[in-house]
Amino acid sequence: MKPQTVPESNSAENIAFEPPVWLVGGHLQTIWPSFFRKVLLNHVPRAGWLHTPDADELAYDHYTVSGAKGLVVLCHGLEGHARRPYMLGMAAALLEASYDVLAWSYRGCGERLNKQPIFYHSGATYDLETVVAFAQELSPLPIYLVGFSLGGNLVMRWLGEQGQRLPAAVRAAVAISVPLDLAAGSDYLTRPAAKAYTLNFLKSLKAKVAAKAERFPEHFQLDLLPKTKNLRQFDEYFTAPLHGYKDANDYYASASSLFVLEQITVPTLLLQAANDPFLPPSCYPQGPFPQLKLEITPAGGHVGFTVKGQAQSHAEQRVVRFLNAL
Repeated sequence: MKPQTVPESNSAENIAFEPPVWLVGGHLQTIWPSFFRKVLLNHVPRAGWLHTPDADELAYDHYTVSGAKGLVVLCHGLEGHARRPYMLGMAAALLEASYDVLAWSYRGCGERLNKQPIFYHSGATYDLETVVAFAQELSPLPIYLVGFSLGGNLVMRWLGEQGQRLPAAVRAAVAISVPLDLAAGSDYLTRPAAKAYTLNFLKSLKAKVAAKAERFPEHFQLDLLPKTKNLRQFDEYFTAPLHGYKDANDYYASASSLFVLEQITVPTLLLQAANDPFLPPSCYPQGPFPQLKLEITPAGGHVGFTVKGQAQSHAEQRVVRFLNAL
């Protein structure tokens, strides 16, 4: 696909890299690394389960290196988990650059379903707050946050909500391929060109709802599952009522990071690709914002950023350079 027209912004910087010649267009640049990339990670993590204040649990992997410069918390995307290729690739790049890594899986995204009726969503900043508190217990090192897609929105939403109350240990963040305008992003995925992505997400999400309903039948209307044809409908029927929102629009307005960008108080890099098949123009925000730096690459797709002849993606290389510069 051709790069879409994104709003011009004085605060945006266009950064080019060269993808493989055969990896043409945003769709292929999205799909290939997601399904076929293999990451060799020579570090064995300490895996565990973090208990939340409401008696739920979050799976995590903690990687350490000698002489680490900081601890980086990694947040995955929709229906991902801590060991997706893009999470492992980022962990490998950071470990090689002498950073410890804490990669975590959201509620219901680990090896088993979580214990509470609720699961994760784009505005579940309370869980990120729990993870950051845990990271402070693990290490006295400076803490950095890196989020992909939904996880990027989660990171920026939490930073904006915290504002001046942000823990001093949290020094900076990077958000990659972020649908920071959730309403527009959800509607964008209803396009025919995005149908395959929507069906893939819905297959997994519906299976989780069905499994949850066996444990908590009073919280789910399973008769709505056949009527759920897109992500907006899923959020209207399940995400919003389950997590205390009036409807999908209320959820999107309350959870979108787009509306709190001015309140972010630490250096934050937002890395978006112009040919991302998930992102409408509103996800390339016009600034300037005091602490937000927007970089737009012509290529990369959604959470892809594969670089010709190199094992590390452009996103991985850029995160390391950004953190090292701090």
